Amino acid sequence: MQVMQPEMYQVAAMVGVLTLLILAVACGNLGALMLARAVQREREIGIRIAIGANAARILRQLFTESLLLATAGAVAGLLLGCAVLQIALSRLDAPKWLSATPDLKVLLFTVAVTFLSTIFFGLTPALQIARERQHKTTARHILVAAQVAGSCVLLIVASLLVRAAHHALYTDPGFGYERLVSIDAQLAQHGYSAGAAKVYLDRLQERLSAVPGVRSVSLVLLPPLGHTVSRQRRQIEGRTVMLYPNWVSPGFFQTMQIPLLLGRTWHPGEKNAVMVSDSFARRQWPGQNPLEKRIGDGKLNDRVVGVVGDAHVNALNDDDAVEEYWPAVYDQMPGMVVMVRTAGSVEGLPSIAKSISESLDPKLFPEIRPIKSLYADNVRTIEMTAGAITLAGFVALVLAGVGLIGLVSFTVSQKTNEIAIRTALGASGRNVLQSLLRQFFWPVGLGLLIGTVATAVSSHVLRHALYGISNLDLVGYAGAIVFLSVTLTVATLLPARRALHLNLSKALHYE
Repeated sequence: MQVMQPEMYQVAAMVGVLTLLILAVACGNLGALMLARAVQREREIGIRIAIGANAARILRQLFTESLLLATAGAVAGLLLGCAVLQIALSRLDAPKWLSATPDLKVLLFTVAVTFLSTIFFGLTPALQIARERQHKTTARHILVAAQVAGSCVLLIVASLLVRAAHHALYTDPGFGYERLVSIDAQLAQHGYSAGAAKVYLDRLQERLSAVPGVRSVSLVLLPPLGHTVSRQRRQIEGRTVMLYPNWVSPGFFQTMQIPLLLGRTWHPGEKNAVMVSDSFARRQWPGQNPLEKRIGDGKLNDRVVGVVGDAHVNALNDDDAVEEYWPAVYDQMPGMVVMVRTAGSVEGLPSIAKSISESLDPKLFPEIRPIKSLYADNVRTIEMTAGAITLAGFVALVLAGVGLIGLVSFTVSQKTNEIAIRTALGASGRNVLQSLLRQFFWPVGLGLLIGTVATAVSSHVLRHALYGISNLDLVGYAGAIVFLSVTLTVATLLPARRALHLNLSKALHYE
């Protein structure tokens, strides 16, 4: 059995990775601005070199300026981050041991990022000027492509998670969760033997079945949407599929309202029998009758006796709904959980179940949980993930847009004389605009391609955060790419169109 990592840790890890992507986009933005500023200072640097300043002195000056800028930004970011984290912790009613005060590791990370940003994005333009390199346009285009690629990854991930959250809100999970309650007496933790546990569970089920309004009672080893989930990897049709096995009593499917599609449920005490979900049967034996088929590699005697509807019992993110159900065995009794379905509201059942449990054994304190609340918690986790990633994608989009506007504006300012001359000679505004935009077509297109491919290649890590959609969902990819393309097109057109409205006489004398 493999215990799943809590969803909140997955959310935190994903947000952490995407935050690093935002940091990379922001650093690329800064690098582009530093490069543009360095090019603008070529005349100043040339004069300094002409009057005797050596390359080392020039580099030291430029490095110092970059270091001061990076340090100021790091201090401001650290203070802002602590303030925002403090507000978030207070709003979320976080444990007291969680503190927004940065520790030594955070401070060292900030210092390292500051120093690396200074070297890469401050010293590189300085070296370019000192060595009088002439290929500055290539460097700018690389930065544009990197920014667009990072933003593309963030927006695609955000799009997928938003669609997953929407799907979770409006899709039936395959079982009736609204009038369902789980009762975990935690018999194993209290030292119950298998025999004693069976006696207790039989009496508990009998007493619960007699409660007015209770329609069905059954047992399950792994309760729906619980903290512990058993997973197995198996090859089906040449691909690895995650299986979700469970061990249940014969009345489990009636209690869960999972429809029986084919065959039967097992009889009480029956062994070497298994029931599978419809998705499992179709993938394992396409076009065949799954009844009496053997599970596994042929060495097992377990045969399929029934097929039930697809239900995301173990986890909402089980998009394949590949679940298999085995008869509960005697040795599992101390770990079994009672499932109860009511005809109406479940509000009064917890107190009744607690009273019955105390009458059977006062030392037990059963954990009673309405499955409706567990379902809401799972959906809320997906919504939180989608919200955090959407915010990250929006920030990256703003950064990429601002950076692109800055680069285009700088390019336009460098070509003001050229634009004025071409306009004076009769060039149409459309031709001038196309000439300016053509320079950014390839880096933006390359960035979109790299970002899309990178997301597709690494999208398997999103598998457990998505519900009901594929990690290669076409709508999610297309929506994010179109939105980013439109935004970047507008960001490129604004300064380019502004250049066409310059005063012609002033533009001809512009320097």
